[in-house]
Amino acid sequence: RLSLSDGRFILLESDSIDLNGYVGEIVDALGAIRPTVESDAMIMRVESISLIEDEEDESVELSDEQSSSSVSSESVISGETESTEPSQSPNKEPSAAAVPEESSDEESEVTPDTPPTLEFLESMKDMASEEYSADNWTQEYCTAHIGFCIPIHRNWWYKSFGATSSHYWHLEMNAAPIEQLGEGPLVVNLDGESIEALGIEEGTIRTEGEYVVGYRSWTNGRHFEIRAHHTLTDAVRYITEQLRAEE
Repeated sequence: RLSLSDGRFILLESDSIDLNGYVGEIVDALGAIRPTVESDAMIMRVESISLIEDEEDESVELSDEQSSSSVSSESVISGETESTEPSQSPNKEPSAAAVPEESSDEESEVTPDTPPTLEFLESMKDMASEEYSADNWTQEYCTAHIGFCIPIHRNWWYKSFGATSSHYWHLEMNAAPIEQLGEGPLVVNLDGESIEALGIEEGTIRTEGEYVVGYRSWTNGRHFEIRAHHTLTDAVRYITEQLRAEE
């Protein structure tokens, strides 16, 4: 997210620019701006971005939502997308938000039909070996953008990818650091359609082949799916039961 000098902010996305390298910096960003679907926030598809050497006050200009816009001055990128490591590790490295407005060929998520890598299987095994008692869920992920919170196991890493071409919101959990889509054996997705329309009861845990999926209803006719391999059934059940609205 790009924090503006007047207190407002703009979510950033880019298919060609690595925004992670600009986190914490004062920048000049150029791109097309549009409103988000779920709230009154704004999203810029960044076409170019550059560091601002000095900290002199400069004007902030926003053009029409459908035209290219430049945002500069005391505008600092912060990490809206969460890239977080287990609670016992002190260092955290946030990354910039990525909220695609359309499908990207570069996006790939692990599905039941995707052959898992050796690293993926090892992480899944490590996650399945954990104790799932309540006192081990000491981390929590919350997002004000969607307004929900979920528990995270104390020994797991997690990363929110925000909205993707397939989901309104997508978050992954892993026993190791997550760098890109599809590396987390346990995923939380916010999707369209209500669970009533799907014919599923609130809080249901369903087995789908080798996977289990937990279902929770959400606002505006949407629903959450907490999905993982059946060896992580207890983790899926706990997250499904504990998912809550942000207070």
